[in-house]
Amino acid sequence: YKQDHTLFASTLWTKVAKTEDRGNTWSQLVTPREVRGLSIAVSPNYQEDKTVYIVGERESIFTYQGSDRTLSVVGTRPPFRGNYGSSLAISPNFKTDRTLFSSGKTGVYKSEDSGKSWNPVSTNTPMQSSGKVQISISPDYANDQTVFVVTNVGLFHSKDAGKTWSIVDVITGREATYIEAVALSPNYSRDKTAIISVRGDGLYKTTDGGDSFQAIGDRQIALSRLWNIPSSGQPIVFSPNYAEDQTVYGFGSASHQIYRSKNGGETWETLDIPSMEEPSPEGLDFLSILLHVNSGLIKRAVLLILMIAVFYSLIRYYRHSKKSRV
Repeated sequence: YKQDHTLFASTLWTKVAKTEDRGNTWSQLVTPREVRGLSIAVSPNYQEDKTVYIVGERESIFTYQGSDRTLSVVGTRPPFRGNYGSSLAISPNFKTDRTLFSSGKTGVYKSEDSGKSWNPVSTNTPMQSSGKVQISISPDYANDQTVFVVTNVGLFHSKDAGKTWSIVDVITGREATYIEAVALSPNYSRDKTAIISVRGDGLYKTTDGGDSFQAIGDRQIALSRLWNIPSSGQPIVFSPNYAEDQTVYGFGSASHQIYRSKNGGETWETLDIPSMEEPSPEGLDFLSILLHVNSGLIKRAVLLILMIAVFYSLIRYYRHSKKSRV
């Protein structure tokens, strides 16, 4: 980013946007068909391979490369269940191991061939029946093979690249804890730090790789995705320079706000995001936006009308031919 100033963003419904000037101007990447709940994973080697992966609720795994504005399907995994955003995580060592993890029909799926084929790795675990899955890979994955998965039935931990899983006892004596979010420190190989958000109990932090967790911050701050719509944002994000600045950002407000901590999550401040609402469009502008947003529905409606018209014309032609013969 320091050199190319590039950002990717998913919209609420079906589109992905890209900027190469720090967000001043944006271009739209077009999906081959309508998908929702888009999750984005940028290659750690993006400067060289220009590769981005995108998944949604459906089965398709999309990839975007270079200057091509069209997303192409690279592979499929069983479609995500429910009205939730999907989860997608890419190995920090992707250039060598070609590994991605994604949520799917039965929990967590893994690809080791750049997304072409996918295999379930959460079979016979409680994750198999959990729709609300988020995946986080250790920044030192090449050496520690560590993956964390949060679900509505608890926190799961693998130290062998997803071959086996253990459920983590976040709150002593409580089973099936509803975990909203997880994030790992970029310095995880040294500080073994991760932060999770527990529904109804606020934030918890580990500094020993998940062996133990301690409550931190304000319990009234709930960092979470929005589950009643297909939202795929990251509720907790560590600063890339966390080892020095101890900064963590969080999302969980229904207003124009995000949260920031400068002491590793112990205390938080609220940052207001300026509202960029513009006057409601009128006339031709409103009609243009309406046609663009509902283009898929309109195309299907037009096709249906044409089919009905053709069918009606064939019936009339048949009846006319029959009368002529009589």
